[in-house]
Amino acid sequence: RVQRRFLAMEVADTAPFITGEWYSTEVEYNQRDLLLYAVGIGCEELRFVYEQAPGFAAFPTYPVLLAMKGSSIDTDTPASSDRYLGKSSLPLFGNGPPLPSLPGARLFLDAERYIERVREIPNTGMKMLLRSRLMGIHRKGTGALIETESELTGLDGSLYYRFISSSFQVGAHSFRDSGRSKSQKVELPSRNPDAIVEQLVPKMQAHVYRLSGDYNPLHIDGTSSMVVDGGLDEPILHGLCTLGHAARAVLS
Repeated sequence: RVQRRFLAMEVADTAPFITGEWYSTEVEYNQRDLLLYAVGIGCEELRFVYEQAPGFAAFPTYPVLLAMKGSSIDTDTPASSDRYLGKSSLPLFGNGPPLPSLPGARLFLDAERYIERVREIPNTGMKMLLRSRLMGIHRKGTGALIETESELTGLDGSLYYRFISSSFQVGAHSFRDSGRSKSQKVELPSRNPDAIVEQLVPKMQAHVYRLSGDYNPLHIDGTSSMVVDGGLDEPILHGLCTLGHAARAVLS
């Protein structure tokens, strides 16, 4: 959620946002959510798309979107189109840590993810708790990288996943860095790849993926302010949908 917008000529002090405070919210999923997510990232393997398949399981990256889905079974998620468009009084992403909207920022994008699975989530559904806190705000490239760390637990406190999530505010400037950063520059090796995996991503893939909880107009409506003001020619695929496809390639 955005707590404060800064004046155009103001140098934003981001330190007050790094409080160390954890924000907790209840999230929930069911078996149908697991199936829909798997289809949304293009899965064909029966163990992820057919509940009767031997070894049926949640695709390993599924829990990363629970912050956007929350506990909703409809389109009124913490990442609903109403919240993105300012038509709801509820904060975007629900009861998460307050985030700054920095000077010059014209587009918010998913950037980097660290996902650690401590134990597999049940394939039948579950109510869980997601707690998060803001880790750092740093200049990177043509904008700002906002890093959040999270833990996904059962209602009994059992730890299932750890995450570090980074969003990128395109065009952000005139702010002071604060907090910690886990972001690292990854150098591409000079040798040939160990393996090549080709995947077809249909043009309608974002239409399916959004049904898992992220209803950002950026990914479906070419006339939305996110697309137009962001300088894009057309809607783009969700970053987490791309992550899911990449994870499929690695697991294959």
